Amino acid sequence: MHFPWYVITTLAGEGCADLPTRLEITARCRAASAVWKAAEAKVTTAALACTKASEAVGFLEACEQARHGQQPGGYAYHPTHSTRESAAQADLFRDVFVNPSRGPVRANRAWLAWNGRTVVKLARAVDKSQEWDRLPVLADALEDAGCADADLLGHLRSLGPHVRGCWAIDLLLGRVL
Repeated sequence: MHFPWYVITTLAGEGCADLPTRLEITARCRAASAVWKAAEAKVTTAALACTKASEAVGFLEACEQARHGQQPGGYAYHPTHSTRESAAQADLFRDVFVNPSRGPVRANRAWLAWNGRTVVKLARAVDKSQEWDRLPVLADALEDAGCADADLLGHLRSLGPHVRGCWAIDLLLGRVL
């Protein structure tokens, strides 16, 4: 969703808006676009939403620069995306979506049934409480249950970030990936 310049200037007050105001309006439009794209819940649109969010943050950073009398990065009125935000979005994307190059991901029923369904109980507890620092304990239980999947165990032991919708938790709870 790109807004023509005349819409932005109309929203800003018939062309009399200063650069920081125009940049802020553009950032808000980009952020709204990102939310809209993410709501479609497809991997490709989620990736696009990450890019849109990065652009929105880039506009907000440019807005702050302009308010302090600095020349915003990027070309006039179209700053580049925020590298910091792009990295954060990529980390979240990797937590929610399985790397498609690894092929199909399946949980072994023996892992899930092991020791009175300990793995499932731990996964459900982490999912409910959102205490992501407990994921290494879940990885240890999975390993004790016979799991040798390096990607799955490595993901659970990684520093994250982890969020609700984490592909590993969804896998262990039987949610569709």
